[in-house]
Amino acid sequence: MRSIALEYDNESDVREEFKRLTQKMGLTGEFGIKPAADKWRLEIVAERDLGEATVAKFRGRVIEG
Repeated sequence: MRSIALEYDNESDVREEFKRLTQKMGLTGEFGIKPAADKWRLEIVAERDLGEATVAKFRGRVIEG
């Protein structure tokens, strides 16, 4: 299992990325979307280990993980 937090500029970007990760990439686990200062944060606790190649496909800026 791996946890990671990504940062986005607005809510629509983070929600679009959530859909892409879960529907198109098939990522499963626990997800949380919340505002953080003037940005938006997507927190992920994945059921499977996330390799560097997979993380590189994420569109947000990695802030934890």
